[in-house]
Amino acid sequence: MDKESDIVFTNGLNLDSRVYEDVLYGLLGGHYSNTTNSTESAAVQGGCCANFLEVLPKSGVGGQHIFLDAIVHEAFNTTNAYATHTFTVTRIQSGDDSILAGIFVVVYVDDSVNEHGNIIMNNTLEGLIAIDLVTHKVVRTMDGDNMFTPFDAFGTFDSSDDNFLFESLYFRGTVGWDISNDYGEQWHISGVARFEAYGNTWLVWSERYGNEVIIIYDPWTYVSTNGKRDIMQRFGTPLTVYGVEDQFRVFGLEQDHDSFLSVHNVYFTPSSPAFNDNPTITFFANTDLASQNCSVIEFEFKPVQNSAENLGIGDSVFEVDYLEAEMPYTTKAQGGGMPIGAGVYLVACAGKNHDYLGLSLVDIYGGFKYIEYSYDIDIYYYYSPFTLVEAELLH
Repeated sequence: MDKESDIVFTNGLNLDSRVYEDVLYGLLGGHYSNTTNSTESAAVQGGCCANFLEVLPKSGVGGQHIFLDAIVHEAFNTTNAYATHTFTVTRIQSGDDSILAGIFVVVYVDDSVNEHGNIIMNNTLEGLIAIDLVTHKVVRTMDGDNMFTPFDAFGTFDSSDDNFLFESLYFRGTVGWDISNDYGEQWHISGVARFEAYGNTWLVWSERYGNEVIIIYDPWTYVSTNGKRDIMQRFGTPLTVYGVEDQFRVFGLEQDHDSFLSVHNVYFTPSSPAFNDNPTITFFANTDLASQNCSVIEFEFKPVQNSAENLGIGDSVFEVDYLEAEMPYTTKAQGGGMPIGAGVYLVACAGKNHDYLGLSLVDIYGGFKYIEYSYDIDIYYYYSPFTLVEAELLH
């Protein structure tokens, strides 16, 4: 098993972070000095890996780091599994206990994928694992599983399946549309959140290579019966033919909307002023292929049931009200947005040597303001704008 003492750190906090109850939680990555157990040689790439979770209280007292690799390897019973680059912090109810937990995206190798005859380089799947941030133990789903794997719940290899509306196609990640540059990774989940709405608890995530956002009932709240593991809402432009950019479905958007290159991050708003105070989800679309620019999209949370009637409606069954604010640039990776007013968004952009690296403001009317600042280090990781750090003056 990989050991904490074998980690060599080359950077500081260089992945994603969250603030919850006056505590900053940040992912920290490195590499193993023992190359036989190196994350760099593991069959997982693209945003991998986060070896530690740093816990930094605002008070400055009680900070710690949690060795994620050891927890993940034990839960998945393999050393070829790693927490990736995004997570969320939440409270999971277990009987009378309210557990402070992190939900992490994990990439792991599963050779059973090849049983379907697919040309998949590294046979990877993605799962979601909840870890108690106090005891550092795995929090099992309501089905008693160590993890929740979307592909096991509703994955498919057949895009022609009549039930594809409520199934998610295994999509192997590439660099852009060039299938010769193959990450050998599944959807590359790029953002995750857990939220309460309409009397239920929900789980939402974005998929960089899946090109969409998916919402389901929360696996740590409900058992997998009576449709509680079905896709309840999806929004985006998932490809249906591997490596062919004009073969895609359109969910949530107007049916003549063009495809995105990829999508990143999700942000839940319980009461959005732009949607009559209804709940919404906001995400960052990396390059609309029609405009060749990035955009921030906020859409209404409106779940639908997997039923014969809805299957008969087709892709438009997921159509909802949405707002799209276009950015004056393009970037193929990273990025996030959150509403700060009706149709106004705070945006983070990533990309080395990018003219708009960092934070910007954009609105649906064409307004755009880049928040300029200077820095003296080579940094280009601006994954999301979700973490607020307040600096207090000392007297």
